[in-house]
Amino acid sequence: MVSANKSSSSSLDCKGDAFNMDAALKKELLSSWWAWRNGNHVEFWQREYDKHGKCSDNVFPKTEYFRKTLAVYHDFDIAQTLQKANIVPQPLQPKMSLYKLYSIDQITKAIKSETGRRTFRRYQMLSTKPEEQHERK
Repeated sequence: MVSANKSSSSSLDCKGDAFNMDAALKKELLSSWWAWRNGNHVEFWQREYDKHGKCSDNVFPKTEYFRKTLAVYHDFDIAQTLQKANIVPQPLQPKMSLYKLYSIDQITKAIKSETGRRTFRRYQMLSTKPEEQHERK
């Protein structure tokens, strides 16, 4: 997600506009965004807007927060970037469900090499179990 600040802290108390999404933007998000764990996309988008987008109101209008995020998503193919750096899912042994792990430094270096930009060291670690989902900084 696009963040107006480098800390991305959820404790910020920004006073931006309330979450509001028009039908066209919702359709675009639904066609581009991956499925969220409980299937409630709008609730997820509202939470992300409340966390980051409200703090962006002084930079761009409320729905522009999601449009900018989608533009970054469409302009930057993370899968292709990681593949170029040979960061791909690889089973440790044939027919195993355990996969090779890559360091945050390897991922960050691959992204910076492709984009020329420094990335923030904050990655969403996803599991199929909500209680195992966490963010890593």
